[in-house]
Amino acid sequence: LHPVSSISVVREIAVSMGQIVSGIFEPETHQVVMIGLDEAGKSSILRFLKKSSEGIEEGPTVGFNCEKFMCKNAKGKTQVCTFWDVGGQERLRALWKMYVRRTDAIIFVVDSANMERLKECKEELDHLFKEECVPARIPFIIILNKIDLPGALREDGILERIGIYRHKHDFTIVNCCAITGAGLTDFVSRLNTMVNETR
Repeated sequence: LHPVSSISVVREIAVSMGQIVSGIFEPETHQVVMIGLDEAGKSSILRFLKKSSEGIEEGPTVGFNCEKFMCKNAKGKTQVCTFWDVGGQERLRALWKMYVRRTDAIIFVVDSANMERLKECKEELDHLFKEECVPARIPFIIILNKIDLPGALREDGILERIGIYRHKHDFTIVNCCAITGAGLTDFVSRLNTMVNETR
């Protein structure tokens, strides 16, 4: 081999080995998408989880928030849960489909105290399932936020109004208050376990 060619080959081998080693030692990552109408409390929930869990510092990203959390699976192996908080404003909801199709878990946040927007929640959920955006078997968590506020509806009333019973998918329901953290204890760990169980 020509000396220059030999150097190139060695460099390529080194790069390949580096990628292999990196793949062995880097923790497995699970992608989690948080969606829901604007002002439902998605960002507040994420802030509480970051404050109470082992979060990894992550810079702000235009259009959505992204936070990473370290977790352990049943065998004690380190894994990373990456949460994508996608904007809930009407102009941004077209992006939901793109994220939902490529995720390992979906979180849909509902404002329990705003009965006027439950129909809107139903319409958005119906749209996701009608477009067949939701992958089969992945965890789908409905978080009913703001349960501490006066006038917050009961769980069964909310679920009936947003029409989740009509969809052929298993749902996990979580009642919470993002301000106090009620209902969110060990949430990241529990969600990571759900993802592992469906893989």
